[in-house]
Amino acid sequence: MLPTIPFLLSALSVLLVSQTGDPAPALPSGEEVLARFVAATGGQAAHDRIENRVTLGILSMEGGRVRLPLKSIKAKPARSHSRDELPGLGPRERGATAEVAWERSALVGTMVYEGLERAELLRQAVFDRYVYWRTVWKEVECVGTKEVDGEVCYELAMTPKAFDETELRPGAAPEPNRACFSQKTGLLVMFTLLVPSVGGPPVVTEVHQSMYRKVDGILLPFRVEQRIEGHPPGVTEIHTIQHNVLLLPSQFALPAEVRKIVDERRRGG
Repeated sequence: MLPTIPFLLSALSVLLVSQTGDPAPALPSGEEVLARFVAATGGQAAHDRIENRVTLGILSMEGGRVRLPLKSIKAKPARSHSRDELPGLGPRERGATAEVAWERSALVGTMVYEGLERAELLRQAVFDRYVYWRTVWKEVECVGTKEVDGEVCYELAMTPKAFDETELRPGAAPEPNRACFSQKTGLLVMFTLLVPSVGGPPVVTEVHQSMYRKVDGILLPFRVEQRIEGHPPGVTEIHTIQHNVLLLPSQFALPAEVRKIVDERRRGG
């Protein structure tokens, strides 16, 4: 009698285990990886005590030949404002608050983002979104392991929540974000995001984080490197981070030019 298929499969599995040793350990769930990250960076209670963050640093581009001062302000639950200086073009500002994501500079003028770009920028504005991840992502799955910057990491596929119907059109829904967390330390090593581009669709950017230091009881990266395929990396060196700063009520107010565009769109103009 010929051996049955189940018998052959069972024999094959025994043979493979005998040749390769013990089977690989099961992957943790996405929720478990994120819970470990929260614990590794100081714990939920420490994060809950932080209401806002002011960051000062230097953004280096073109291999360090261009160095720009950078200031970023973020506050719970999802308000952000950043400012840097473009060489020869003056200041560039970006903000996200009250369901509006905007940018203004001499390079692009005043822009109020819509659709996928708006939704992505509003997601990025969520304060410490890998701690309060349920605000941003509807599904998180550990899909494997990956070596990043010399660290063996768990790789997560994180499916964003849709902000509105503009993301639900066929072909418009965002791809899952990717994030890699060190197996050794639990810290976030790399993640992907979409960055608006001038005159084109948003581009996928890899953000690599390192040089974690403790500030007010939580670990934060002091070196952030953005990598876009075909372009030199941009490196942000963080100099100071302050928490729970007294902010003016107008800190996240929409600039007049931005408010004008928002009002015109609401009126259908």
